[in-house]
Amino acid sequence: MKRALRILLLSLALGLASLGARGQSGVEICFPINIDFWYNESVILKLKGQSAPFEGFLKTPVHQNPYEIKFRQGNSKRAKKYSTEDIEYLEIVMEDADNIKLVPKEITFVPGSVPRIFHYRHPLLVQEVYSGEHVKCFTRYFVSDEGEYMSDNLAYYYQKAGSEDVTYYWKKEIGTRTHIIGGKAYLKKAFGEFPGLVEAIDSGAYDPKEFAANPASVIVYLEEFILSEDSLDAEAQKELRERLF
Repeated sequence: MKRALRILLLSLALGLASLGARGQSGVEICFPINIDFWYNESVILKLKGQSAPFEGFLKTPVHQNPYEIKFRQGNSKRAKKYSTEDIEYLEIVMEDADNIKLVPKEITFVPGSVPRIFHYRHPLLVQEVYSGEHVKCFTRYFVSDEGEYMSDNLAYYYQKAGSEDVTYYWKKEIGTRTHIIGGKAYLKKAFGEFPGLVEAIDSGAYDPKEFAANPASVIVYLEEFILSEDSLDAEAQKELRERLF
């Protein structure tokens, strides 16, 4: 099986750069680092309905307003606001790594998990960090401000094949280890639409400790071990899981 897979493994403490590896399973694993994009970052902006993208600069951090960006095109002295409703994609230009592409997605929640008042009114810009045949994983960087305490966070989402929306399933503070309140019960509720994954959680085939080590790993596990018709042999499965966790 030669299907390209992408996962997220974030470790600012170790200062990891963008890298990739292909093991004996034939599965490629990449480790992009999510960073904060402040003003004057060089970007490529593609608007819906326009044939060509613009090159220019961000004038505000991506996370400052989740529903819009402020963009200055080329040599123009004025910046213009663009809603996520109008954006096809935003590509952050990186000097020493692949560009980072953000796309707007409507965010949904597992029924009953988040009060309606906290649902998002418009699409959010998210980064695809893993792409399987049946399911994808996206992340979004944001800053939470709780009084005097501010924290950098990554939110995690999954998208089923054939669906336009992405579903929220976790938030992780950058630089810390994930702590799951409720452990198996939480994961079973978050992924209740996938009976095979629920069964794997119940049996211990997928351990919440693996989720704690890397929240994107549950999506890779769901694709490779539950939804894929082309199963890896035992040796390739072991090698993949060693690199995931």
